[in-house]
Amino acid sequence: MNNDLSSFNDSVLGFLANRNEKSFCKLIENGRTLVTGFARSWKAPQLNFFEKVREIWSEIFLILIEGFDAGKIKHSAGIASWLSLRIKRLTCPGFSKDTPFGLTGDMPDTGRTQLTPLRLETIQTIVHCIRKQLFINSPQNVQLLEFLFLHISPELGKSSAFLSAIRGDDTVKALENDKKRHQSFNHSLRREFEKKLGSEWQEITDWSFGERSHLAWSIIDFSPAERIKLGNELSNFLDQWRDSEYPFDKPEISFLKNIESGILSLKSLYKTDLSVLMEEEALYSCTKYSDDDLLESLICPGCKERLLREPEHTYYQKNMESAIFESASSAEECQMYDNAVSEVRSWLSAFINSNETSDERNMTK
Repeated sequence: MNNDLSSFNDSVLGFLANRNEKSFCKLIENGRTLVTGFARSWKAPQLNFFEKVREIWSEIFLILIEGFDAGKIKHSAGIASWLSLRIKRLTCPGFSKDTPFGLTGDMPDTGRTQLTPLRLETIQTIVHCIRKQLFINSPQNVQLLEFLFLHISPELGKSSAFLSAIRGDDTVKALENDKKRHQSFNHSLRREFEKKLGSEWQEITDWSFGERSHLAWSIIDFSPAERIKLGNELSNFLDQWRDSEYPFDKPEISFLKNIESGILSLKSLYKTDLSVLMEEEALYSCTKYSDDDLLESLICPGCKERLLREPEHTYYQKNMESAIFESASSAEECQMYDNAVSEVRSWLSAFINSNETSDERNMTK
């Protein structure tokens, strides 16, 4: 068991040092036991074992090429632990909440191998626009509201009530004002998306649920660079808060202080634009609220089809090592695993070649 995990950790570092097809295939080879455990634990009856393995490996590849800086990595075990946490959120949601943020277990969370380098660039641009709008171009009352909506739970009414209870504000008036602030935040994001991506960002509504799940979690979760700024203690606090069954049941000042600390820590990753900040302040005071919620459509890709889970539905809750490294796979399971890995490798080869071609074109411009 320890040898499997050690080999996987070493392969993660190897891929981060040389992000190519050969190093990722080595990672696939050493991660077989790990990913088999994740696939077995994924409580999604509409997916077969082949689909689960394919989606997990493609998600691991996307996480690694997007978020990690090999130069800052000192302990491979820490990377594997964080990577495992990200995958467990996909495969082992807890409680009766819709996950991730509206993508329910009854929806087919497949399609990551349809992602292209261009679509990945679109995801990165969308995430950066949201981060900059949140941490730099918004006043503090909007930052607090949208931080809760994006990173804790996408429930505007409960987020507003949570903040107003801590401040001692009138809940009804606070909600009306927060609706306007939230809609103005959406309008500002639309303008930024149009500026950076033209009309192509609207094509995400046609993406597969697997692609949209990856986009959603890229927005919801914090990147490794952001986690360094937040520090381990605050990062873990925010993770546990988001994963709790009833995140807004305890409106305590300590929670507000942690949000403020997180926002302050992450500001330094983005550039301040005072002119935009003044413009946004004016918009929040006059914008008329509508039901069209851009943020919800991004982080709740299944919100229109949301289905509440049955209370008796049980989820995978075991310790990572004891659950992942289980008995040997059956012959049928082994064959499905090999077929899934073969498909991932084909996608990976096309993805990397396409990305290299794009880089060469950019260099000649």
